[in-house]
Amino acid sequence: MEGGSITVSSSYEGLEALEITVSGGDIDVTATDDGFNAAGGNSSSSDSNAFGDDDWMGGKGGFPDGGGFSNGGSDGNISISGGSIRITAGGDGVDSNGSVDISGGTTVVQGPSQGDTSILDHNGSASISGGTFIGTGGTGMGENFTSVENQGLITVSTGSQSAGTTVTLTDADGNVIAEITPELDFTTVYISTEDMDPSGTYTLSAGSYSETLQLTDGVYSSMSGGGSGMRGGQERSGNEEMPGGPEAGHSGMRHGGDMSGGEAPDMMQN
Repeated sequence: MEGGSITVSSSYEGLEALEITVSGGDIDVTATDDGFNAAGGNSSSSDSNAFGDDDWMGGKGGFPDGGGFSNGGSDGNISISGGSIRITAGGDGVDSNGSVDISGGTTVVQGPSQGDTSILDHNGSASISGGTFIGTGGTGMGENFTSVENQGLITVSTGSQSAGTTVTLTDADGNVIAEITPELDFTTVYISTEDMDPSGTYTLSAGSYSETLQLTDGVYSSMSGGGSGMRGGQERSGNEEMPGGPEAGHSGMRHGGDMSGGEAPDMMQN
C-alpha cells in the first residue's frame, strides 16, 4: 500500500499476506481475528484448520496432541514506513509469523482485553525506529518490541479500564505527547512516538491508573508473562484482571509533532 484509502469494515482477518508493506495511504481495518496478519496460506475462519491460521494447532494454543501444521513459519514480514493505519481487532492487532519493522507513519491498534491475544505478535523480531505506534488491548499473550531506536517506548499493564477511558501521556513539563480514547475495554497500553526522548520521564494516566515512568535506554515496560519480547526500564506489577467482552469500535488519537505519511483519523495536532 503506497497511497489512497482502504477500508475493511468487516472481516475475519483484515489484511493477510506473506509480506505486508505500507508506505502511505489511509487504512482502516476491522477484524474479528487479526487486523494485519503476515502468514503463509489462507485462513477464513477460526475452525478452518488452514495453513496460515495462527489459532490452529501450532498457533497460540500450541500442540494439544502433538503434530499438526505450524502457524505459517517464520518468513512473514510487516513493514510500515508511512501512512495512517487504524486497526480494531478481535484477535491480534499486528501479527507476523516472522518480523515487524516500523520506521514511520502512524499505527493505532485496538484489541480485546481478554483471551490469548496481543496488540503486537511476532515470531521473530519487532523493531521501531520512527513514526508512532499506539495500542490498547489485553495482556493474555502480550509481546514487546525487540528493538527501539531514536525514540521512546512504553508498554504497561494498566489494570482493567473500561471503553471510553482516555489514555494520556505527558512529559515532565506537562505537555501532552499522545492521547487516545479507546472504544474497547483494555488492560495494556503501548505508546511509542518520535516525540519521546529515550531518556525522558513521562506520566501515563488511564482511568484508575496513573504513574510517572523513567525510560531507560528508550524503554519502560511493566509487561509480565505472555509472549516474548524486550523488557526494559523499571518493572511494575499491574492488575491483570480481565473485564468482559469488547464491542467493536474505533478510537480517536491526538499526537504532538509531525508524522510521516499523513495523519490518523480523528487526529488533533498540538
